[in-house]
Amino acid sequence: MSPGTPLRRSIATVSVSGTLEEKLHAVALAGFDGIELFEPDLLGCPWSPPEVRARCADLGLRIELFQPLRDVEAGPREAHGACMARVREKLLVASALGAPVVLVCSNVSGGAVDDDELAAADLVEVGDLADDLGLQVAYEALSWGSRVRTYGHAWRIARLADHPRVGVCLDSFHILSIGDSPEGIAEIDPARLSFLQLADAPYVRMDLLEWSRHHRCFPGQGAFDLVDLTARVLAAGYRGPLSLEVFNDTVRRTDALASAVDAMRSLRALEDGLARAAAAGASGLAGAGAAGLAGAGVTGAAGPAGAAGPAGAAGLVLRALPEGSEPEGLVGVELRGDARLAVGVEAVLARMGFEGRRAEEDWREGRWRSGAADVRVRREPRPVALAERTVVGLTLACPDPDAVADRARSLLAPAAPLAGGSGWEVTATDGLVIRAVAARPTGAAGPSAAGPSAAGPSAEGPGSAAPSAAGPSSAGAGGVAGIDHVVVTVTGDELDEATLLYRSVLLLEAQPGEELASPDGLVRSRALVGRRGGRAGCARIALNAPALAGSRAGLHEREHVAFSCNDIFGVVARWRQAGVPVLDIPGNYYDDLRVRLGVDGALLEQLRALGVLYDVDGAGRTFLHCYTEAVGGGLFFELVQRGDGYDGYGAGNAAVRMAAQRWRERAALVS
Repeated sequence: MSPGTPLRRSIATVSVSGTLEEKLHAVALAGFDGIELFEPDLLGCPWSPPEVRARCADLGLRIELFQPLRDVEAGPREAHGACMARVREKLLVASALGAPVVLVCSNVSGGAVDDDELAAADLVEVGDLADDLGLQVAYEALSWGSRVRTYGHAWRIARLADHPRVGVCLDSFHILSIGDSPEGIAEIDPARLSFLQLADAPYVRMDLLEWSRHHRCFPGQGAFDLVDLTARVLAAGYRGPLSLEVFNDTVRRTDALASAVDAMRSLRALEDGLARAAAAGASGLAGAGAAGLAGAGVTGAAGPAGAAGPAGAAGLVLRALPEGSEPEGLVGVELRGDARLAVGVEAVLARMGFEGRRAEEDWREGRWRSGAADVRVRREPRPVALAERTVVGLTLACPDPDAVADRARSLLAPAAPLAGGSGWEVTATDGLVIRAVAARPTGAAGPSAAGPSAAGPSAEGPGSAAPSAAGPSSAGAGGVAGIDHVVVTVTGDELDEATLLYRSVLLLEAQPGEELASPDGLVRSRALVGRRGGRAGCARIALNAPALAGSRAGLHEREHVAFSCNDIFGVVARWRQAGVPVLDIPGNYYDDLRVRLGVDGALLEQLRALGVLYDVDGAGRTFLHCYTEAVGGGLFFELVQRGDGYDGYGAGNAAVRMAAQRWRERAALVS
């Protein structure tokens, strides 16, 4: 690798949908340098291997690796001759494709022999065949292999083979899914680090093969620490491409270009994390993986996408992205609905004590404010189906909105300026519009331009100028101080894409996912929160998706807005007196609360009388919250009061809330 050469970016053809031609065009348009070619994509293609090579070259793509070989090493001896004949033919195909590396997965057949020396001898034979064609063999341990399941075991066999053409392929899923330590990567000869495959995944308990085939996802969409693992591989001397190998049901049916763009976004964000880790490692401020980068001459520097930091001794440059600007609070929400929903929502907001009115210049839009919470209600002239999104926009207060836009563009998310230069607008992959506006300095005087004033609402709508970054401002007349969080419904196919965008562009952290048993079926819930999670006013967005992919969540897990307050009992008492349809909670819940959490006396009676739910975390921090009934359709509101440091959402109460809403709707139908 010449000095200053950046890392190459590659993706397996199995990780996008369509024909091979459609896959190649999508991958090239997304900006990838190369591909891993899966054999089924070649077998179903009318082009010959030289024609595939030429098509890739025309698109600026390099075939980095070819995957045709399985059950090769330590197989039954009676089938060995036929096996090597097959290997020879596949290597000839790889040569015609111009693929420099051929993958050999560890044997998964029941007839595999438990003999490392035999496996090494077979790899030597494969290496000799590859040597005749100038190819490299990458031996990969499959986590469900018959006998070789860890990269350490694969490396021991490759080292025993001691063939210059035989190295190892490291796959993040196979390492991290079984909890294998990546520390041993440092012991692998860098000349034998033949390939690196990357995939993220959520932590689930299931068969490894099923987990791998259906739940792999792009970096930043799951729970694996891929920055640390990749840093260790680079520190060990690997200089090949960062290549994505993702299998799941979503990418198999998603538009090829959409998947390829999402994949590129994930690699850019990962490399950004590596560049910053390298800089921190050079300063002694990072963990073991990042610290090793500096020692290996790998450097990274913050700056525009594609900008090169100083080249290290190994000539490897990591490209950093613009830093962005972490949101300091969620200050505005835009709701959309038909006349029934809009009228219902605005009537409830008025009873809650929000101030506002419909804009004189446009009867279809109303704007409402309480404390730091701004709500825009947009009335559609047509009926809006229940399955359509109700929450269509969020406004986030950021120290530097321009930095948010710069980072968004570098991550392939277009950003458009708001009218009047008050901030930027980014459309998320799930269709939600995110507005980044400047946070007013702490202690700044005067009303926010976002909300109603003596002159009426601002033309910019909710959040066009944000309240103090210190957290929610003083409560409005009705007691609402700000927006605690917003729950957005997405399809199962949108969940991972939205998670990646909010993490990479908005710098939010993904909290452990929850599964909620809705009356309409199982719901997957994933919360994303500002890195200052646990403090009042930090940005919180929760994504809910039905476990059944391809449909939206049911009526009882629809979108809702959660407002914050400082005196929930006082606010709820006023709400009930004003006619806000606060959801009644069954007495059985409070009887259980007394036994389960030891809540009794005056507190228990106050909770019961007002319909307030209660939770406490492991550190004894409390959470009080209540809900409204559905307002003009599926939308509803929540009111919360967080104890200092409580960082959850009262998930244990969700089933009670959903059942109570169902009972209320049945009662309304009967009456």
